[in-house]
Amino acid sequence: AILLSISTDFVFGGDLGRPYVEDDEPRPLGVYARTKREGEVRILDQGGVIVRTAWLFGDGPCFPRTMVRLYKEGRDLRVVNDQFGSPTWTRDVAAGLKTLMEGEPAGIYHVAGSEVVSWHELAERSLRAWTGHRVPVTPITTDDFPTAAPRPRYSALSIAKMAQLGYAPTPLDEALRAWATESS
Repeated sequence: AILLSISTDFVFGGDLGRPYVEDDEPRPLGVYARTKREGEVRILDQGGVIVRTAWLFGDGPCFPRTMVRLYKEGRDLRVVNDQFGSPTWTRDVAAGLKTLMEGEPAGIYHVAGSEVVSWHELAERSLRAWTGHRVPVTPITTDDFPTAAPRPRYSALSIAKMAQLGYAPTPLDEALRAWATESS
């Protein structure tokens, strides 16, 4: 049996300025991120596999679905434009996990989308996929939208290691259109 744990881009501090590779030093900013990293260490000590992913969307609650709900409610759409990451369709995560399970993995792998965008850009692209037209979204800063837990400003994940195994995530706009079609 293979012990596999799903982890998060939040294990990184967000100050690198380029997509993180598996060997980059984690620097968790909050309790959630620290406990995820502690779990990673324990899994790796047992010879297990860590799959880090980020900014998931698919069935169930997710950021694009929240944007659509707020749009339908006629709410003012204000979204942070100074945090960047790798939006990832859950179907691509499933494909990445399948790729890993077909081999003999050990260690850490990043299974994420291939594009780096801000939350603001993801909101606009999600709404365009849902409505078929551009929906105005007001860009704001992280300081304008404080959260209880600290979030890294740049937590994009490099998928180069997975790409060597044949992993090729769906292009973001295509994934969002498929998600929107299936969700409507």
